[in-house]
Amino acid sequence: MGLSNFFNSLFGKAKEKAEVAKENLTEVAENVAEKAAHKLEELKVNEKVSEIIDVAKEKTAEAAGWVEEKAHDLKESLQNVAETVEDKVEDLTGNKEEEKPAK
Repeated sequence: MGLSNFFNSLFGKAKEKAEVAKENLTEVAENVAEKAAHKLEELKVNEKVSEIIDVAKEKTAEAAGWVEEKAHDLKESLQNVAETVEDKVEDLTGNKEEEKPAK
């Protein structure tokens, strides 16, 4: 297994975990917002507080999107690093895959 495969596997898992975290964060934010809105309705709190909750929900969704984007950016960066390291190792060892004789 080459270094790029190792990093792809490693950071592919990190991206998957970030996506799961985003989904969980979004779900929690929606549940909290829904419960808060229901409670506010029960308490007959004014509309301004409901607007604040809506903004908080929107910002949480934006944060979740940011987390997913950064995880994707990190994966791409690390794939590039892995490829560069693999190329350097091949250059130093003289073990390029193209130069290997066919068996």
